[in-house]
This record gives sequence, structure tokens and C-alpha cells, in this order.
Amino acid sequence: MAASVLGQFERPAAALRARVLIEMPYSAPLPSPQALTTLTTPALVIGAPDDPVHPLWLAQALAMRLPHARLAVVARKAIDPAEHDDAVRSEVASALSVPG
Repeated sequence: MAASVLGQFERPAAALRARVLIEMPYSAPLPSPQALTTLTTPALVIGAPDDPVHPLWLAQALAMRLPHARLAVVARKAIDPAEHDDAVRSEVASALSVPG
């Protein structure tokens, strides 16, 4: 996915292809909504307000569909990259921690 995003800037007429970046979040290879409800693995879904690549509304919808999901809302990366990265690391570490 990252390579695809970066590749958009190297292709001819990159400015004209900006719509690809806008539409990219809507083309994620997600299973059907019904298939999501059958998953039994705990899941962490992370979203950030006003994130054009990973819209918060999509994270919320995904978390609602997954029966064992926890939604974490973190700071938008474009506003404060360090705060965003720290929050994501903390949420992932918490999700992966095993009570001992």
C-alpha cells in the first residue's frame, strides 16, 4: 500500500492523478460486512480524526462490525507526528500485552 501511494508521485501527470489518492481508502480489499462478524480474533482498530488516508468513520465502522474489536482514536499524524506515533505504539503494545 505504501509503495502504491509513493508511486503516485512518480507517475506522469501526478497532479492530475490526485483523485487516486482521494479514492484509495474506498478501495481497500475488505471482506464482506457479514464475513467480519464471524471473526473471533481480538482486533485493535486505530483511527485518527481528519485523516484522509485512514478515515475515522471507516475505523469506527470496522470496529463496530468486528465482534472482538477495540477502537482507539489517536492524534492525526499530520498535526503532530511524534504524538501520533507514540499513541499508535502505545495502543499496539497494549493490545499485544498478555496479562501475566
